[in-house]
Amino acid sequence: VFPFIEQPFDDFQVGIDEPLKLSNDEGVLKAMGSKLIPVLRKLPDARRQIDEATWAVLSRPATPEEPKLFGEYLDQRKDRPDEGLRQVIWALFNSPEFRFNH
Repeated sequence: VFPFIEQPFDDFQVGIDEPLKLSNDEGVLKAMGSKLIPVLRKLPDARRQIDEATWAVLSRPATPEEPKLFGEYLDQRKDRPDEGLRQVIWALFNSPEFRFNH
């Protein structure tokens, strides 16, 4: 999907261009939430949104800490919920877990 993501090998180190592209490329940032945010917005509460986002990005349930951390983050962004959800998706997508497992 992302041709700039190099496959790990022994003594592998991620080059600086990869995280910078994932963090700053407008096309990547837009693609990260364009289909998932509308689905998440239909869910009744932040906990369900976080659970669904974690399943969608990391293919696992949220840890006990993630709903607390992301829930507080979303609560602080009630005035701009789509942007809050986009940032949650961004954080999951830019995690080492996603980078090395997906």
